Amino acid sequence: MKIKIMMSLTTVLLFAVSGALYSETYEKFAPCFIDVKGWSADEVTGVDLFMPNMSLVNAMRTYSAGEKEASVMVITGNKALTSQYQEAGSIETTEFNAVMKEIGGFQVTSVYDKKNKTGSVVVILKQTEQKGSFLTITYKSLSEAEAIEFSRVFDWKRIMDIAETIDF
Repeated sequence: MKIKIMMSLTTVLLFAVSGALYSETYEKFAPCFIDVKGWSADEVTGVDLFMPNMSLVNAMRTYSAGEKEASVMVITGNKALTSQYQEAGSIETTEFNAVMKEIGGFQVTSVYDKKNKTGSVVVILKQTEQKGSFLTITYKSLSEAEAIEFSRVFDWKRIMDIAETIDF
C-alpha cells in the first residue's frame, strides 16, 4: 500500500515539476505584443499545452480603439498545422472577400465580412510536417485594408524566431 501511495505521489510531483518548467512558455511572445499608438490593450494571456503527441503554445492580446477591436494571437506547436496554399488569389462576393497573398515573404490569408465589418488575417510564420506557427488577428469595425496594416505593426520575423526556440 505504501508503495502505491509513493508511486502516486511521485507521478503527481513529476507532472507538477514538468508542468512548471513549461508553464510560462507563452510569455516568450509577450514582447512581440507591442503597444500600438491609438489603441489600448489588455495584458498578454496564453496557454501552454505539453502532452504526448500534442504540444501547443498560444499567446494572445486584445486591442481596442473606440469601436474598433482586434484580438492578436500567436499559435505554435505540432497541433498548429495549417493547410498551405500554392498561389495567391482572391474571392469576392457581395457578402465577403477572401484574399490569399504573399507579404514580406509570408503567406497571408484575409477573410472579410463586408456587412458586419469583421474578419480575420492569418499569417503563416512557419510550416513543416511536424510543427506550425502562425499569427492570427480577428477584428471588428475595421476595413480589410486596415486589418492587414494593423497586422503589419507586429514583427512577424521576430515572432517566427521566438517560435523556433520552443522545443516540443
